[in-house]
Amino acid sequence: MPPYYYRTRKKRYRLKKGRLLHLLAICLFLLLLFFTARFLGTLHELQDRSAWTKDLPRVKEGRQHLLLYSVANRDSEPLISNIYVLSLQPNKQKIHAIEIPANTILETKKQEIIPLAASLTTQGRKFVIESVSDLLGVDLHAFVEIKENQLAEVAGELDIVFPDNMGIKNRDDIIPYIYAQDLSSTQRAERLRQVLAVLAGNILDGNIIQQVMKLRKAVPLITTNLSWRQLLKTSKEFAAYDFAETAQIYSLPGSIEKRTDGNYWRPDADSLPALAAWLESEESSPPREQITVEVLNGCGITGLANQVAQFLREEGFSVTRVTNAENFNYEFTQVISRTNDPGPAKDIALLLPNAQLLMEEKPDAAVMVTVIIGKNYNNSE
Repeated sequence: MPPYYYRTRKKRYRLKKGRLLHLLAICLFLLLLFFTARFLGTLHELQDRSAWTKDLPRVKEGRQHLLLYSVANRDSEPLISNIYVLSLQPNKQKIHAIEIPANTILETKKQEIIPLAASLTTQGRKFVIESVSDLLGVDLHAFVEIKENQLAEVAGELDIVFPDNMGIKNRDDIIPYIYAQDLSSTQRAERLRQVLAVLAGNILDGNIIQQVMKLRKAVPLITTNLSWRQLLKTSKEFAAYDFAETAQIYSLPGSIEKRTDGNYWRPDADSLPALAAWLESEESSPPREQITVEVLNGCGITGLANQVAQFLREEGFSVTRVTNAENFNYEFTQVISRTNDPGPAKDIALLLPNAQLLMEEKPDAAVMVTVIIGKNYNNSE
């Protein structure tokens, strides 16, 4: 049997070893907390935690109004280039959206007139959100700001491979793809949406840990009042939508106002309440007073275009232009949809006898529907 002193030392040795293991476990736990805090701290950087963001209205009845806009650096000055108000109805997988031109006129508290595009730099993010909310008369529950100058870097970090039909071979092709020559503002916005959809699809691919790891790499691209958990949840809801089938997008009604420093978009205040009501409704098409129409005389019968225009006005449509077509050789009356939604044109075609319904989307068209009166219109009376 070992001497007493030997047994005592052995016991003390075991005691010291147990203390060391316990201390090591504590150190590892603290180290894990440290790295977790740093990791989550990076994710928290995407959230604007300013005091005013806490005063934004809470979501009611599952419907969320989201302000989505992108910021491009032009001549070293950040300017808003695309801005949309989205009404999301998750249970119905339906999106109503209003596109707001970047050159829309806003008024500051000092009664200064500034374009929306420059307001982020001169007035700040709070002013942008509050001004859009006041303009449309709707609550905005959340906003997401996309920094276009970070698209290439984030795409590289995520090792994104774009579909062949987009023609983006490497990350340096992203901005040229979005801002290719001869594209309308609507077409550029659609290309930006395509790029963002690819990035979002990459982030949402995989389990929750993989999603969080990839979202961390996208932090420089995004600023929002949403937490990273809410952002992931909202992104997943978007991903479940077939955008072409469920999104209805209409431009802010108004007219061009020429000023000494450029051309600006002056919103039509009388039309805004009806558009705001449509934003929150479940109707596919906007109210008739929001549907802009041009009526063209394609048959040569004097006064017929004015007659049809008056009829459509009495039915509630907004006829903004009446003139002659390019020729008078149209045999059949044509009702042409200029947007991605055929609903408004279909409503008009049902009112005009023997009219042909056509889809010829024209992003820069001043109207939503073109009506060309053909020779068969008179014969059908």
